[in-house]
Amino acid sequence: PRFTMMQFSKLKSGKVNSVSKYDPLDLFSNSRQRMRSAIKDLLQTPQNNFVVRSLGADGQSLNLTNAASRECAIAQCLNG
Repeated sequence: PRFTMMQFSKLKSGKVNSVSKYDPLDLFSNSRQRMRSAIKDLLQTPQNNFVVRSLGADGQSLNLTNAASRECAIAQCLNG
């Protein structure tokens, strides 16, 4: 896929230190297991510019700056 080719291009040019395990096809697969795997891979590779935004019960934005809070919010979305 194009995404994988771009990752290897970035690696070769020195823009990133490693190739991402993320596969966009997994994220949009409609398989909860593959979607979870894709999100975890995105969280592990910052070059993907993955952003998580969530609103609390009061409608205010939640602080998702650490990995544990992001994973918790993602798990709630995927299980909900």
